[in-house]
Formats: sequence, C-alpha cells, structure tokens
Amino acid sequence: MDTREGLQEAVLEALARCQAAFPDAPITDARQGRRREELVERAETELGWARREAERVYDTAREEGLDPALAVELVSSGVAVCEPEPDDNAAMEGTVEPGPPDWLTPPTALPADPLRERRMRESFRRVRSLLAESAGASEALCSFAAAEDVERCGY
Repeated sequence: MDTREGLQEAVLEALARCQAAFPDAPITDARQGRRREELVERAETELGWARREAERVYDTAREEGLDPALAVELVSSGVAVCEPEPDDNAAMEGTVEPGPPDWLTPPTALPADPLRERRMRESFRRVRSLLAESAGASEALCSFAAAEDVERCGY
C-alpha cells in the first residue's frame, strides 16, 4: 500500500502531465469536439487504452464537471476513492429478495463494471469539489490524495 506522500506524488505527476499535454485555458464549446478527439487519441497511443474506454473516461469527466484531460491523467495514475473492505458480518445480515432465479432472467446491458464506474464518478466529483474550494490544482490534488479512503486501487 502506498504512503500518503506517494499518493500525493502520483496525483501531482498526473497534474503535471495534464498541464504539459494541454497547456491552454479551458476549452470553449466550439473546440470541444476536436479536444475530445485529441484526448481519446492520446489515451490510445500514449497510454495504450482502448478507444471505448478513453471515450468513457472523457464523457464521464464532462458529466461530472471535471476537466477531461485531468480525468485521463487521474485514471492513469490509479489513485481513486476506494470502497471500504466489506465487513464479514455485514454480508451475513443481507436479505434475499424474492423472485425468479438469475438464470431465468435474460441478460441486460449493464456498464462493464458498475464498481469501476462508481469509483470513477466519486473520484471525479471529489476532485472537482476540492478544485472549487482550493487555491490551486496542486493543493486540491494533495487534499484528494490525503483522504483516508483514497488509495492506489485503480479504476
């Protein structure tokens, strides 16, 4: 497990990569499509992501109000809000809902990994909130990395 200093270093490196790759001011709607394509291509070529995954990160960042370039770098760092370890006793207290067995229910289209989606959205929301409260991006990301529930658990 990383130390808090190691997590802070990882998110500050992500910020530096983001600023180096996209040093311009916030993007206007007129340039948004081109910037999306640039970020997706960069994630594919430099980070080795699948196009669909890069598009999902970009779109989720836009929905959550976080700069997509910073979101891509945050995801590549692997530093995220992680789920607490399940309590063994809590699993025993669950209830079984009545209904047909799962094998009788036809499959539905679900996100590839709901936990991953929730982790990404929670991390993006937290960073966006800290950016609004902090004096700068470095301070916000250090605060993010200092939180007890933030670890290098991936997305």
